[in-house]
Amino acid sequence: MLPFFFGFLPTERMPKDVDMHMTVTVLRDLTRRADPRHTNRSAYTNWKVWHSGDTPRLLFALVDSHIESFSDKLQLPPRGRQTFISSWSSFCVTMGMYLTNVVELWNHGLPIERRLRYYTIRVLEDDIRNGYETLEHMDQETRYTWFWKAFVGSLTVAQAQSADYDERLDGMFDKFSKYIKAFTRVEKMSSWDEAKRILVTVVWPMECTQDEICTKVWARLLAKH
Repeated sequence: MLPFFFGFLPTERMPKDVDMHMTVTVLRDLTRRADPRHTNRSAYTNWKVWHSGDTPRLLFALVDSHIESFSDKLQLPPRGRQTFISSWSSFCVTMGMYLTNVVELWNHGLPIERRLRYYTIRVLEDDIRNGYETLEHMDQETRYTWFWKAFVGSLTVAQAQSADYDERLDGMFDKFSKYIKAFTRVEKMSSWDEAKRILVTVVWPMECTQDEICTKVWARLLAKH
């Protein structure tokens, strides 16, 4: 499996959006392990999380979904099972942001190196912009997945700019604000509590150390003109 993953792909073969259900399932398990209601957050807690069986499961899920994104045939999900349709690349960068900025399991919750951060935010914004054009025509589960990526990206930009200002990201928060506002119009909602309930349907902690920051970022997103 791994040699295929790193192998050469024909230039004419383009990746397709895939169901990231397996990856989301593992992220939910990691989120529960990191829940401050059930454990005292510490370096030892992070060690326990990453030495659980979830780590190899996450790697397998990412490799498996990457292979599927280049497959000629996409597997149909079982009837009634929740789906999380996304491009593989945008989901992966959002996953990294989520593990860093929301549950703080990566990089001790600190912003990643600015060059890498700029690149990953650009990758995500490009995907979110493409989805923005068809937002009203998405099914609800796909729209919720799109929103999860958009809000995690917004939070990452806000936290990064406050900790390590990068002028290249000056207009990025405004773009995410436009996307989030479009989502609130489609869903006919506006409060952070409503937004959080939607995020939980993908993957989000019921409680986390970033709750206050998320509330402030949400208010900023909706206040932008």
